[in-house]
Amino acid sequence: MSPRLLAIALPALALACAPADKGDTGSPATDTTDGTDGSDGSDGSDGSDGSDGSDGSDGSDGSDGTEGSDGGDGADGEAVRFGLTLRNVSVPTPFSQAATFSVPDGETAAGPLAPGAAYTLRFPAAPGARLGFATMFVQSNDLFYAPDPAGLALFDADGQPLVGDRTAEIHLWDAGTEADEALFEGTAQAPRQSGPDMGAPDPDNRVRRASAAPAVDETIAVRLDHDGEAFTLTIENIADDHWAGPLLLAPGVAAVHGAEGMLFAADAPASPGLEMLAEDGDPSGILAEVEAETGLWSPLAPGAWVVHTGPSPLFTADSPASPGLEMLAEDGDPSGMLAELEAMGLSAGVFTTPDGATAPGPLLPGQSIGFTVEARPGASLSLATMLVFSNDLFLAPDADGIALFDGDTPRSATVSSRLVLWDAGTEANQAPGAGLDQAPWQAGPDTGAADPDDRVRPVDDGFAYPGVELLVELELAPLD
Repeated sequence: MSPRLLAIALPALALACAPADKGDTGSPATDTTDGTDGSDGSDGSDGSDGSDGSDGSDGSDGSDGTEGSDGGDGADGEAVRFGLTLRNVSVPTPFSQAATFSVPDGETAAGPLAPGAAYTLRFPAAPGARLGFATMFVQSNDLFYAPDPAGLALFDADGQPLVGDRTAEIHLWDAGTEADEALFEGTAQAPRQSGPDMGAPDPDNRVRRASAAPAVDETIAVRLDHDGEAFTLTIENIADDHWAGPLLLAPGVAAVHGAEGMLFAADAPASPGLEMLAEDGDPSGILAEVEAETGLWSPLAPGAWVVHTGPSPLFTADSPASPGLEMLAEDGDPSGMLAELEAMGLSAGVFTTPDGATAPGPLLPGQSIGFTVEARPGASLSLATMLVFSNDLFLAPDADGIALFDGDTPRSATVSSRLVLWDAGTEANQAPGAGLDQAPWQAGPDTGAADPDDRVRPVDDGFAYPGVELLVELELAPLD
């Protein structure tokens, strides 16, 4: 998702994920700092502006984005104060998904699209996203059908899917990579050339609207449908038989993107991948180009932390999540988790306000958030923060937590490798960054179908996720 899409989704996510105001717990052990540089410019809201309401613990350095209780951690020895810094190191990408369409409906093998046949492609998307695609007009040197570079809008201003016939928004483009011959006749056109990339260069190397070609609505029909979970793109060859030869469409590429993602730019040279598609009907090159700029990134929501000995009190793997963990993992609201930890008499708190920000909010790419804990030798730290572009995924260490000491020596280390991406088991997973029941786009908290597997477990749902080290960095250091 692009920064523009994050800006669209952020207000809704903030409303959905704001934690209840708990006020000052007065904990001396935890002054946690407030957080990061506060810039929000990214596209996808995290859904958790989650102000925790905490005015900062009274016994610590008084930083603002955090609250905590001073309960016991069960360890002995002299207490040491630690500073923790959590950074969102994910990198926004222009594209969120990319795929080729190559097998006509009803066929079992890839091939060109003959008159009367159709390609279909199903894909999820979230409000603010757009769709680009391109398919070659085969009886040409380098012509292709595509919408404008900005792509097709997929949702209206109210977040409702835009469905129906979209043919009027499709154009026939000239890639500017090969000199044009008469349609259906050229010896350097794909059906008649002896090999790929055979024609003379085009003296005008700009991608531009084709100057002489059949009317779009006489050759191709494009439709979008939505089934409540995902869109289906249908590209149909509607040409009749009055042309000089069979009017064929080639396998193509489609990509979901934000304002920054485009398959091509008008009045600029085509990429090598677009040249392959437009001249030879081969989408593999442009797919590789788009995939190099495709990936999952996400804001992180306000979270909770606890100092403990023994197994982590946040959750037990392979058991159902507590109500507090469900609130944190689904809606980015750590207040319920904090209440549960305080009821156990533990030293616990929340982190809610990015460094440099003046109010609680999501931790966007490039931002950091700091907090302070107090512990004695033998204690460990556990924390949990929601992966916002998900239904109920969160980052946390395993049951052992993160050791704060080596023997009696306070640790100073980067400990990101101790974090795991967990599935809370409270809501069925949708495609990351594209689910309409995910916090930035859901109608309200606790919205979404139940997960048929209600266990807390490492995520394994068939979707692709980056490694934890590509999402977050966590550092700890003693302050005393």
